[in-house]
Amino acid sequence: MLKSLDILVGVTTVMLVLSLVVTVLTQFSVQVLKLRTRCLRDGIIDLFATLEWRFSGDGGRRLADEIAGTNGAAREAITREELVEALLARAHGEVRANLAALAPGCDWGEALAGARRSAMEMAIERPHLASATLRGIALSKGPAAAIASQVFAVFDAAMDRAAARFTAVNRWMVIAFAASIAVALPVDTFDLFQRFARSDLARAEAVQLAESLALRSALPEGGREVQIALAKLEAAEAIVVPRTIHEWRIRAMRVNRLGVVVSALLLSLGAPFWFHILQDLTQLRSTAASQEKLDRTLRDRQQMALSGFPRVESRPPA
Repeated sequence: MLKSLDILVGVTTVMLVLSLVVTVLTQFSVQVLKLRTRCLRDGIIDLFATLEWRFSGDGGRRLADEIAGTNGAAREAITREELVEALLARAHGEVRANLAALAPGCDWGEALAGARRSAMEMAIERPHLASATLRGIALSKGPAAAIASQVFAVFDAAMDRAAARFTAVNRWMVIAFAASIAVALPVDTFDLFQRFARSDLARAEAVQLAESLALRSALPEGGREVQIALAKLEAAEAIVVPRTIHEWRIRAMRVNRLGVVVSALLLSLGAPFWFHILQDLTQLRSTAASQEKLDRTLRDRQQMALSGFPRVESRPPA
């Protein structure tokens, strides 16, 4: 039983480490492409559409780009209070016209300065309140109250839709990188089971690595840790990393293509999934190992007890 568990632990460890590689690649791509900022920009455009604000040409997109920082100091998130303040700070041209439809005759510069001044005064009187709460109260009590109420009413729904878009795009990126890793190595799930069944070294190295990973309270975040874990599995021949195109072709001819497809699907489940599975398996293995040790001790004692009985020697009849 313990060997079977070790095989499962080994396969799960490989899936976790390769899933971490997928995670690192996905996070790097998200940062390079400014995916969070772009989704935030789309959320702000969605909010403008919900408010039925009018812009000529791509004026709404340019304004959203400016607020989200798509082409400059990028934002990954924004609060509703920050959005209202950003709109008041840019109250000129088409923005001014759209704001005036909600609060005619308002002095936008004075409204923004007054809201910030009120927020600072309330921060002294109520230091236990969060900054966003204070700014929201100040905006709701000032001349820009009508604007704040309109933005606040549609803000959460617009940002939820933006978050859903980010999640969907991020999910597709995980699937794409999972398939790329499964093909690039290539990883055959059926071959993995056979490797761990044949190799004591691969099982021992995988179990040792699994125990060190399972003791962590969270997944490794640094690419260096993932690289070290990958190198350990490669040194134990649990996985094979082709160094050249020729090696990859030879490897690709030997693996089961269905096994590669299964690997891609398993890797797309994500590192958190495999991390929880690995923790459960290592805990189960620890229990099984303790039970097996206890059974072995009992068997040894029984054999010692049986060997201690005096032997009855047979004598020939007189």
